[in-house]
Amino acid sequence: GGEYDREQTFVGTGEKLSVPNDETTIQGALDQITTQGGVIEITENNLFIETPLIAIDSTDKKTIELRAAEGRRPVLVPSGDLIITGSDESEVTINGLVIAGQVRVPALDANGDPNKLSRLRLRHCTLVPGVIPEFLPSEDSSAILGYAQSAEPRLLIESPGLIVEIDNCIIGSIRAVDTAEIDIRDSIVDSTGASEIAFAGLANDDPAASLTIKNSTVIGKVFTRIMTLASNTIFFSELVTSDTWPSPVRAERLQQGCVRFSYVPPGSHLPRLHKCQPSKPEDATRVRPAFTSLRYGDAAYCQLSTLCAVEITNGADDQVEMGSFHDLYQRRREA
Repeated sequence: GGEYDREQTFVGTGEKLSVPNDETTIQGALDQITTQGGVIEITENNLFIETPLIAIDSTDKKTIELRAAEGRRPVLVPSGDLIITGSDESEVTINGLVIAGQVRVPALDANGDPNKLSRLRLRHCTLVPGVIPEFLPSEDSSAILGYAQSAEPRLLIESPGLIVEIDNCIIGSIRAVDTAEIDIRDSIVDSTGASEIAFAGLANDDPAASLTIKNSTVIGKVFTRIMTLASNTIFFSELVTSDTWPSPVRAERLQQGCVRFSYVPPGSHLPRLHKCQPSKPEDATRVRPAFTSLRYGDAAYCQLSTLCAVEITNGADDQVEMGSFHDLYQRRREA
């Protein structure tokens, strides 16, 4: 989320409700449109201390878009999980929000029926990675607006068959059932450590959903059922001595998928590699990602260091840098 041009990424149609002009809370607006679909647009850069439930209960195909208005960056601080459920062929899009908590798509809805949500889109959002401190109204106040949260996964996909699109986002670690499909583009997936788990199944050591990932940076270990496609991506992953994982990045099925023009740590178990780095075992020590900062909130967060190997800074399929800042075309600008 940010105060920049996002209007071309809006997808919602139908009735539009404004928060706080039409409804003072996000949940109040959701309660008005969950049967017919529509758009909820947050028009202020406020801190929203609430835990909305997005539940589409229509029998027809319906879509809901929860978005920040153009030039706005609201922060949602839920006290529990932000739960999303839907009916047949329903879709939910969240655009432009900072969410200090977990987004969860359960297998069952509130009535105990199968969750039939078809598609979840996260665009220009931040699902804050790592430990989240408590929110206080001021430094000298003892009143707590939002309680501290541990570095738990920020996206939890339990619903089978769900298609998840993550576009231009910063997101904490992901857990997902292996029957879902996840498409990540121009994003950062941050488990807060190279040896932590960034992407895996619900049990932490089982394969997650099939994965398509492009122009992105992943901090942490990855285990997917099928690596459908990885392109121009940095997998900053490693094992520690006590690790139970056999490799830092792995796919369950090695006969399907492709990994191209990406940094893949040595020892990974993946399908066919095409022009990935390090290209030779003897280059493994020199050719590895080096970042200016890996601390969320720093101005240089996930920026490649000027000391990073040229095989990574010029290693994408169009000779610019791999990772989430690919589209800056930094090396071309420098040249």
